[in-house]
Amino acid sequence: MILALLLGATIAGAAPADTPANSEYLATMPLAGLVPRTRERPGVRETDWLPPGQSFDHATRVVVIERIAGAAGPEAPMRFIAGVTTCFAPCPDHQDAPVSQTPVGGRPAARGTIDLRPNATFPGPRRVFALAISGERDLHTVTVMIRGALTRADTDFAEAVLRSAVVCTPASRAAVCRPD
Repeated sequence: MILALLLGATIAGAAPADTPANSEYLATMPLAGLVPRTRERPGVRETDWLPPGQSFDHATRVVVIERIAGAAGPEAPMRFIAGVTTCFAPCPDHQDAPVSQTPVGGRPAARGTIDLRPNATFPGPRRVFALAISGERDLHTVTVMIRGALTRADTDFAEAVLRSAVVCTPASRAAVCRPD
């Protein structure tokens, strides 16, 4: 939500099960072992995927899928990643990896990674993986946060989620976009 305020837009979740047939949405690989939690308010929808029984603030693994209505454009993905970096800049000992701009499915996209070392508020290390893809009308994002000691399995999971992300439209041919 803070990122939407930085971008001057609203966030709406992107879930194939309840997306109108004439709309675009972000799809990823199945998020096995995580439970979706959707938060809605006027003009805003965000879907968080969490381990069962864990809260957002203390979850060991979180996937957030967002849709920022009307924010599409060639520079929108970079603005989003810059917003993620800005949000974490006040955190002690944060370190940003270089941002990459590589199209996803022929659409403008950007991705970044942020490492956060332990501090008084969050006693364990955290890593944030973020990807933003510009759709036809909307900006679609997927963010994976890992809390605690980072393992190869955690990194592989986050990378797989980001690699699987695709913006689906009624004309999409990607297998993840077809409800078979």
